[in-house]
Amino acid sequence: MKKSTAKNIRDNSLAEFEYYIKDIWEFLPTPIAYVSPLGVILDVDKTLEDLLHASKDELVGRLLIDFFEDRAEIDQVQKITLEAGFVRNFMCTLQSTVNSAVPVSISTLVRRSREGQIIGYFAAFTDISENKRVEELLRKTTNSQREMLETARYL
Repeated sequence: MKKSTAKNIRDNSLAEFEYYIKDIWEFLPTPIAYVSPLGVILDVDKTLEDLLHASKDELVGRLLIDFFEDRAEIDQVQKITLEAGFVRNFMCTLQSTVNSAVPVSISTLVRRSREGQIIGYFAAFTDISENKRVEELLRKTTNSQREMLETARYL
C-alpha cells in the first residue's frame, strides 16, 4: 500500500472517529462543557445550552466561573480538577443567563495531551433542582408535624 493511501485511510478513520465522538457528545442527556485549563469554555452541548438558556455562541469563549453563583465554589472545583484530575458530585449553584439559580452537582475530568500536559477538562452537570425541592418539602412537612405534636402535647 502506498504511503499516501495509508495516510488517506488514517485521516478518514480519524475524521469518522471525530464524528462518532461528536454524535455521542450530542446524544448524552447530561449538560457538558469542555473547558481550557484557564477556565475558558471551549465547547458545550445542547443540554448545557438549554440549562443556561444561552446559545453555544454566547457560551464559548466565556469563563466558566461567570456562570456560578458562588465563584469560590467553582474556583475550588477547578483547582481540585487540575491537581487531582477529577471531581465527583460537587454541589453548587449555576446562574443561568436569565438570572435563575440552578442547583447542580458538577463532576469533572482532566484531559491530557499525549505528553501528559493538561489541555483542558470536561465538566458535566446534573440539575438537582427537583431533589432540592423535595428536600425542602420534606423539611417543611417534618417541621409541621413536629409543631403539631408539640401543640397536641398541651391539649
